Amino acid sequence: MGFRNNTKKIIDLINLNNFAILLHDAKTIRTFQEKSGMSGQYRVEYQHHYINAIGRIEAGDQMMDIAIPLVMYNYPQEVAGASVEFSLQDVSNMNNKAMKLAEEKFNELSDTEIMKKLLEMGVVTWRIEGLNSIHAHPSGVNRFSGTDLRADINHPGINFPCNIGENAANFASIIQHRAGSHAEIIHTEYRVFNATEESDKVYQKGRCLTLVRGYNPPPPEPIPEIEDGPIDKIFGTSRPKPKPKPVEMSRESYILKDQLTAQEGDDIAKDIMELWEKSDFQIDRSFIKRENVLLTRKRFNKNKT
Repeated sequence: MGFRNNTKKIIDLINLNNFAILLHDAKTIRTFQEKSGMSGQYRVEYQHHYINAIGRIEAGDQMMDIAIPLVMYNYPQEVAGASVEFSLQDVSNMNNKAMKLAEEKFNELSDTEIMKKLLEMGVVTWRIEGLNSIHAHPSGVNRFSGTDLRADINHPGINFPCNIGENAANFASIIQHRAGSHAEIIHTEYRVFNATEESDKVYQKGRCLTLVRGYNPPPPEPIPEIEDGPIDKIFGTSRPKPKPKPVEMSRESYILKDQLTAQEGDDIAKDIMELWEKSDFQIDRSFIKRENVLLTRKRFNKNKT
């Protein structure tokens, strides 16, 4: 999948026969935030894309996708309080560059206990699909904006990134800086994409569970004892003591639902979350680069989105 502007139009439909479970990770989102230079209070929108392993079950006219992120990446972007500007070609190029590492990570995932359990559950058909996205919104903005959902074929919104594909699973999420500092996923939408070079781009929005695995940070290193020196003892002074590092809070696992009621999906979510919490598989974040997030508007003068 890549970016070309030679198809007819973008069509966004609803198909509740399509169901997805996205497994994500609170520590990964924290790392993305820090490596983007966005620690602390929310200042500007910023984003990344990522590549998933997709396991699919089909039964009758319904299908379920289980998505496990393999590699996340960012690209040059100009960011402001209510917008992100970036080149579609940069996204496509980075997606292609990260795909080799994603294949290596998929091989690593294949040897994990969670994969073995999913295979036992009947999730036996797997593929690798890129161009999934996460971007930051200010507190209180819990849905995608009109710009995010823009269906202009020449300048599509973040939710419509694909060029060609057959029943490709695509995910778009929003993060917010919660309690003023740490970022969390607060909303995800799942679409199944179909298009050829000559056809319209057809997206079908389905039902989605997002399972975010929490974490417990390691205990802070103890502050070494510093004895007063002989001159301090004479003058009754003390050597400056190092300040303790702020205690990092643990993050609880949580579940988000889109196109589902509060009760729907709880049983399968519980079972898969238990597998995910026990798994030591880590999403690769090496393609997230601080220098890609530009706080000025000097780079782009065309092909904006």
